[in-house]
Amino acid sequence: GATIRHGGQVSPITVVELDGGTTYRIETGERRYWAYHWLTTWVGDEFDQIQCIVVEQASPWRQAAENTSREGLSAMAIARQLATLLLDLYGIELDYTRPISNDWYRQALDYRVPRGEGPNLRAALGGMERVQFHRLQALLRLPDPIWELADRFRLEEKRLRYVLKVEDETQQVELVRAIIDQNLSAERVQQIVESGRLADFLEGADRYHGQSYKTTAERVADRWAGLAGQIPKADLGMVADRWLSRQTTDEVREQVATLYELLEIVERRLDD
Repeated sequence: GATIRHGGQVSPITVVELDGGTTYRIETGERRYWAYHWLTTWVGDEFDQIQCIVVEQASPWRQAAENTSREGLSAMAIARQLATLLLDLYGIELDYTRPISNDWYRQALDYRVPRGEGPNLRAALGGMERVQFHRLQALLRLPDPIWELADRFRLEEKRLRYVLKVEDETQQVELVRAIIDQNLSAERVQQIVESGRLADFLEGADRYHGQSYKTTAERVADRWAGLAGQIPKADLGMVADRWLSRQTTDEVREQVATLYELLEIVERRLDD
């Protein structure tokens, strides 16, 4: 937001025309779109229009080029991108008219990279090595709760690969929760899984979960990125109404003032 506010839009977003041009779906540049949306809301109407290029058909390869240029993608986000491109090579395309389930991406577990396509596919994913490609593809086997946790906390592949060695799904999820709560390194996760004492560790981790070991700031910081990421998809009117209905006017005003302060801090950090 700060970059666009002070330097303007550098790259147009791409959109796909729907319903004869009455509506458009964003193909690439969703974060830029939402930056403009927030700037219009908080700064002024000079950001009420955004440059875009209309393309005839969505391309997962253009989307991959956009996504791999971003930093901090979770391992599961990269695995989903990998699955989308691999399936596209077999003519299996995303249906953008309906929600995409994790099982759709899991189809990629049944496919191998066609002969001669490996270098191009790995290049589209940022130039990863073949072994890393297969490790990321294997993550698609993980259960849905881990996909959500991995995205929310941006877990790396190296910390998730050993979770796949755990047969029990419940233990897999609890291990990932412990990875997050205790900030376990990949080496520590490997030790826990290969020690044969995972159940004992998880029993201790349950006690660890119950301790109030985090400050209010730490708890808010841990949850804020995931919550903020959901805001663009939420009905903001409903959020506002429920917020106002559950607290006093003075409480809401104080919280709004705090949010303004947070936004100002974020703006300054973005400019640094």
